[in-house]
Amino acid sequence: MTKLISHLKFFLFSLSGISTQALGQTPDLMSSIPTLLIGLVVMLALIYVLAGLAKKTNFMQMKSSGMKVLSVLPLSGREKIMLIEVGKQQLVIGVTAHNINLIQSLDEPIEMPAQDFKQTFGKLMQQKNKQQ
Repeated sequence: MTKLISHLKFFLFSLSGISTQALGQTPDLMSSIPTLLIGLVVMLALIYVLAGLAKKTNFMQMKSSGMKVLSVLPLSGREKIMLIEVGKQQLVIGVTAHNINLIQSLDEPIEMPAQDFKQTFGKLMQQKNKQQ
């Protein structure tokens, strides 16, 4: 078994261009543990932040030119009411984990104001300042 491991090390290091003489010059394990832990924490934080961004921006949601989600009202963790636009028609649907139901087809479309990030962020900051 040890012969197999030594042959495997030799093969891997020969592929990577590292000479077998450099094998004896390995860093001390105790000095490399903090570096490894910091790297691990940074990578986990990066994964967490990217996953949160993907979830918030609906990164994986497919875009369609014929259909748009205009508004979403969450009722619970898995149930929500959505206002969608299909072509020129607006529909109110109920969405659950296992079902999608048409609640109402609107005769008169609801005009949805364009959401500007600057305005939305300003309103959020004003609300936060009022609470403090």
